[in-house]
Amino acid sequence: MSIATFAQANNHLLVEHIIEQPEWFNELNTILAPFDVFWVGVFAPLEVLKQREKKRGNRTTGEAEFHLKTHGFCHYDCEVDTSDSIENCTNKIIRAWNYRFRNIHD
Repeated sequence: MSIATFAQANNHLLVEHIIEQPEWFNELNTILAPFDVFWVGVFAPLEVLKQREKKRGNRTTGEAEFHLKTHGFCHYDCEVDTSDSIENCTNKIIRAWNYRFRNIHD
């Protein structure tokens, strides 16, 4: 998997990926086990997702709702609701990262 290859080359990565199957999540955890991975779950209420889906115009109707199932088998270090402001989402991620970093390195 290219993510692991890039990480092995000492790159710091920010990866956006919808994990559609439990097997994918398990495989990623196995492949990325040697690395420090910080998982962020990105959520929005279903009605917001449906509105965004229509507005984009390049999505199949129901695609957003289909992807909601991923949250049932993924485990996150931090979760954000993108119906909130980008500033609040960003601050929440930074606080979670800093908390985790302090706990790992103390």
